[in-house]
Amino acid sequence: MLKKLTKKNKLKINYRFNPDFRSKLRCNYNCSYCFLNINKNKRMTSTKLHFELAKFIWDKLALLNDEISVKIQFDGEIFIDKWTTKIAYYINNIQNVKLLQIVTNNSINPKQYLHNLDTLKCVFNCSYHPEMVKIKKFIEHMHLLSDYGFRAWASLVCTPEIIRHLPKIYNIFKKNGIELKLSGFTTRGSKYFGKRYPRDFSVSERKILKKFYDIKEIYEFVIEKKKTAGLMCNAGVDSLVLYLNGIVRRCNSESIGNNLKNKQNALNTIFKNFKKPFIDPYLSINPRLRRLNPLTFNFHKKSESTIFDLLNGSIEMNRKPYPCHNLTCLCPPDLTQLEHLRNKYDFMENSLDIIDLNFVNKKYISI
Repeated sequence: MLKKLTKKNKLKINYRFNPDFRSKLRCNYNCSYCFLNINKNKRMTSTKLHFELAKFIWDKLALLNDEISVKIQFDGEIFIDKWTTKIAYYINNIQNVKLLQIVTNNSINPKQYLHNLDTLKCVFNCSYHPEMVKIKKFIEHMHLLSDYGFRAWASLVCTPEIIRHLPKIYNIFKKNGIELKLSGFTTRGSKYFGKRYPRDFSVSERKILKKFYDIKEIYEFVIEKKKTAGLMCNAGVDSLVLYLNGIVRRCNSESIGNNLKNKQNALNTIFKNFKKPFIDPYLSINPRLRRLNPLTFNFHKKSESTIFDLLNGSIEMNRKPYPCHNLTCLCPPDLTQLEHLRNKYDFMENSLDIIDLNFVNKKYISI
């Protein structure tokens, strides 16, 4: 009998590059408001070894009796990197992956990669960055995605400079038949031109944002920082965050699962199973870390668990929702698993449900 991780056989995975912000995938944009650039975080190129490790992990996930929805968000541009592109292609072909959402800045001509993706499975979250690309080119690429039968929407990071142009941008996208979703601008402990956001948004800026946010509750959580501590959440029940090195968390800021028995060092378990030497990419960036055994990841919390802990039964996902541990939810809006919000908006599942199959151009469908 196939193993399942969730009670209802439906698993949502937020697939990320690294468990912290020491380094992220390289990007072909250099946005002034990107907190990775503001904090001067290192950018890196993935390697064949990253692909082989990802393949090893996803081959195990393919054996589950869970239907999987995946969001790939590597905080860089996936389609300028050979091996992360191959990772997306590989996940696309896994039978029990029913939905694959890819976050991209939409700078690469879709004709270069669409032939390896399934129109009935793959959707695109395309981030629009006005300071880096002409809106005409961005819309052309959006229309190409639609012409090939893929569902795609645009997302926009609402910096103070952008907000005053928001009505015009929104109307342009609307006239071109493109759905536009707003992303809250958060400085995450840093400052942007001496200010901290969303705290320092003006009354007039908040009024504009509130008008164009498609979901009222998301505006309240992201912009107004409405308290979520104590609200019941499904993160770690049927959703998890999985990192490229195999670490899993309930969400970006909390460990996952109930410990069922004593377990060995989680990361050593991965590498023992993988049977290949693995050099942590951080070691080549931070000279102080080069002296560490590359199998230990000593700078991570000792309580970190991996996907193999879930698969071998060392830990299990919770069966019932439990209280949010953050004062305000830090998850991306489309991955918020708060119980009262999910009952209205089940983002990951509905992304697939609302595709108009009559719109799909059949000649592009991958069989």
